[in-house]
Amino acid sequence: MLINPAAALKGATINYPGSVGWDGKYVTVGDQEYPYTDERDQSAIYQTTGAGGKIVGVTVLIGSDDVEEYVIDGKTVIGPDVYFNDVGFYKYPAGGKPTKTFKSEYLNGPHGAALSQ
Repeated sequence: MLINPAAALKGATINYPGSVGWDGKYVTVGDQEYPYTDERDQSAIYQTTGAGGKIVGVTVLIGSDDVEEYVIDGKTVIGPDVYFNDVGFYKYPAGGKPTKTFKSEYLNGPHGAALSQ
């Protein structure tokens, strides 16, 4: 059964769903095409109280374009960007421009990230 995320969350319209995660306090929901004012989209992560819950915050990944999946590691979001073919590291939950970016000729449309210990 497919669920329309915009119908399941109060206070947001998700234009192009990304991944779903947990930041230790909130359920997070990605939007690959969060509206941006200069006529281009960027990605964002909503903090929610869970399915059918309310949006309590949004982390906008400025300079991104298509972050399908992300990983939240403490106060950092690791966001592979399919469109720009790089991986951005952003402050969480503040968002903004990446604090650093990883780019390599060996990346080919990175779709996700994972952490391992």
